[in-house]
Amino acid sequence: MNLSESKTIYKILEVAYRKLSFRMRTVSEMRKIFKENDFPQEESEEAIAYLKEEKLLDDGKFSREYYLSHKPKGKADKRILSELAKKGITGEIAKEAISSMKEDAREEGFSAWGEEEKTRAMLVKSEKENALAVGEKMAVRHLSEGKEIDEKFLGRVGRRLAALGFDSSSGYYVIGKLKDKNRQKEDEFED
Repeated sequence: MNLSESKTIYKILEVAYRKLSFRMRTVSEMRKIFKENDFPQEESEEAIAYLKEEKLLDDGKFSREYYLSHKPKGKADKRILSELAKKGITGEIAKEAISSMKEDAREEGFSAWGEEEKTRAMLVKSEKENALAVGEKMAVRHLSEGKEIDEKFLGRVGRRLAALGFDSSSGYYVIGKLKDKNRQKEDEFED
């Protein structure tokens, strides 16, 4: 792609390179930056097209990287998609990027992911399984402090899962599983 010879386009690209040197950006974020700097829209769009062509702006890649960095924190897919939408990425682009990455994770062996095995494992699990992992982690910590699993604790688990973006069916599933495990432990203790 040939850039126009205006000085403005080079100023726009200078700002873009500086911003991109800190972290990846979405196309929407870059448009906002250009607008805040009062750059003309025509040259801004030309710069965006150039940055896309050079693969410096790629909403699909941004979605994948964002997902990989936020999924290990226990967030639900729904919440991650919502956060990506706030960054200006369309649901279609984000869903496609994430689903193709999940498909790749299912097809590849664990060794292909190296140190990212935990992330890969999260990719191939269902949302309910990921929610259960969060709930079980909370239960282990709670029990290690010498506390019992009671209704108050289960309420905390439900609120935590909701905050992470899991739907109510996942929350009820996890609470049910934790109650079952607690009953089993109590039955073993009584015997």
